Amino acid sequence: NDYTFFTRLLAKYGLIYWFECHDFIESIVIAEGNLASPYIERGLLSVTDKDGLVHEHETGFVGFTQCQSRHRFRMGGSQVHVNAHPPTSVSSAQRSYFEPAAQNPAEQFERTGNLELAYQQGKNEVTLVGNVAEANAGYSFSLNGKLGTAKGGDYTCIRSKQVYKQGSANDPKQVAYHSESVCVPRGEPIRIALPEHSPKPMVFTATVRSLSGSKTNPHLDTQGQYATQVHFDSQVTESVKRLTQYACRGQKQPTGLHFPLLPDSNVLIGCMNND
Repeated sequence: NDYTFFTRLLAKYGLIYWFECHDFIESIVIAEGNLASPYIERGLLSVTDKDGLVHEHETGFVGFTQCQSRHRFRMGGSQVHVNAHPPTSVSSAQRSYFEPAAQNPAEQFERTGNLELAYQQGKNEVTLVGNVAEANAGYSFSLNGKLGTAKGGDYTCIRSKQVYKQGSANDPKQVAYHSESVCVPRGEPIRIALPEHSPKPMVFTATVRSLSGSKTNPHLDTQGQYATQVHFDSQVTESVKRLTQYACRGQKQPTGLHFPLLPDSNVLIGCMNND
């Protein structure tokens, strides 16, 4: 879909994006790296414990109350697995329903090198829980590290979540809100990982075409059966469009729905058994 294609472009060129709103008009901004991400207007943020280590600012405090850091070590390097007999052309790849990341080994090596940052970016992730609503994905902020967290510095948020809890008329104190932000150091390049391929349904849309060129009658043989075309064209999409009309072929009248497929009719072709 469009979101998958958009994510693949971001992963290929190392781009990030964030949302901005001006005069009630929301827009998406795409930049070439996290160093271009804007800072939130609140400025310097701090982390305080729930028991109120900073008592003079306990009332009206806006910041984070939990800080969790995760370190992961990865050996630098990459591996490339090349198919012994990859498709040699785009048409053969499409006929085989093959979705390659690259068409040749040279592009595969370059692709793997570009994704090296995606494998390394998770080695320093900081999860912050607080009440900072504007710390959304794509934005940066400065964190005060005077409370023993040793995590002071500038960070870029890569994932964020806003959690709301609705109260009731009997107990209005149940209303609660907190934000969760997963951040990485602003100086570390980030690259969005490729999304996993989702299962694709074996359903295609097609337009009925008549082999005889007739615009009024379906093409039937002498036995009253629809003509079939079993060979494939060079392109899968074209072959699906050129599949000739059929309906309950080889079945008796009472065993299924029998309807004519007239030329220029829009039909939906589904695969019930792909053996």
